[in-house]
Amino acid sequence: MVMNMSVMNKSTFNDHAAVMKKASECVADSVLHDARLEVRKAYSDLIVDAAVPEISDISVSFDGTWFTRGHSSMYGVGSVIDLLTGFVLDYTVMSKHCYRCMIAKRRMPITDFRVWYAVHAPECDINHEGSSGAIEAEAALILWKRSEQYGLRHTTILSDGDASTYKRLSDEKPYGASVAIQKEECINHIRKRLGTALRKAVSEWRTRGCKLGGRGHGTLKAMTIAKLQKYYQKAILDNRGNLLAMKSAIYATLFHSISTDEKPQHGNCPVGTESWCYYQSAVAQVSYGDKTVALGVRRDRGRVVKAKLRATKKFQHYRQAIKSAKRRLLEAAKRTEGTTYKAGYF
Repeated sequence: MVMNMSVMNKSTFNDHAAVMKKASECVADSVLHDARLEVRKAYSDLIVDAAVPEISDISVSFDGTWFTRGHSSMYGVGSVIDLLTGFVLDYTVMSKHCYRCMIAKRRMPITDFRVWYAVHAPECDINHEGSSGAIEAEAALILWKRSEQYGLRHTTILSDGDASTYKRLSDEKPYGASVAIQKEECINHIRKRLGTALRKAVSEWRTRGCKLGGRGHGTLKAMTIAKLQKYYQKAILDNRGNLLAMKSAIYATLFHSISTDEKPQHGNCPVGTESWCYYQSAVAQVSYGDKTVALGVRRDRGRVVKAKLRATKKFQHYRQAIKSAKRRLLEAAKRTEGTTYKAGYF
């Protein structure tokens, strides 16, 4: 009795938990079944003037998660998501721990435990005996092997850059030697790895007495790293399928970021007034009415905007009016200089 309330004992709680588990699994199986039908229909609609295959080859994303961080968790989950529709197709829970086995070991002698475990084995929660870091690769292999049961083959995988999962699938060949599994990299994780590497470099060089970070100009501060990540991602996305152009664009963003007014390094940046490079955009000749202005070699967008503003007649008239007003104020001040006033004048 706790707080004048009756509470259920452990066996009753476990019985209710088992019922809820079966009900949850039943609902999950129904939802996954409907999702797989929708995915098959979506891929069959893409096929024109050809017979729909019994097993569809699809592209999916896969990722794993753990109960705790640090690759020391007893539990992990792997899930597969279709890239075309965004539907979850399958999942599996990996466990290195069984609560009922732990309780039985404490209460029973080893001989009695072995007899009990022979009956309990089909229901045991332990389905992984390797390291916690290998849970993700093991979960992927399980999901890939049973995907053909519902008429789908995951022939292309989009992952977070973890090579162990793809290597395990390539070595095991769950669809046979004739069906290869291709891997695509996630651009968001590529961008993330660049930022991680730059922050790591700042930390390592700090221990050597060389300061790369800070708030000064040209340092690898947080804002600069974020900008390099953005440039890096854009260079890859804008040049998909062209490796040389992608490499040139990446180097262009690097030299663009370290350029200064005294030493501009924008040789690889795209030219023209529509260029994302402020320097190349400023170098271009821009016409305003009857007056052509060479905007110069400005790096900052604010300077370019101000230069364009100065080229307009309206701004020139505005500046002339301000100069005239200042001149009149100075002349009035000179005229009253040295004048004396009687007491009570003000």
